[in-house]
Amino acid sequence: LKPPYEWIVASDIIYELVVIEDLVKSMVALSGPGTNVLLAYRNRGLSEEREAVVFAEFEKYFDVQPAPGVNP
Repeated sequence: LKPPYEWIVASDIIYELVVIEDLVKSMVALSGPGTNVLLAYRNRGLSEEREAVVFAEFEKYFDVQPAPGVNP
């Protein structure tokens, strides 16, 4: 299989800010215009400020929306 993939599914991968840029770059490299990215996230200690930095990085490349029924 070669990118772009139709789906990228990831869980529990956001916990260190130092890897976020590389993580997002990897997801961009694996995705294309029709790719759906499902990211399961639970805050495990990031401050609200750092959490905002994480999602701002994702929002540079992806349309970030909480799943229906989930409090953002």
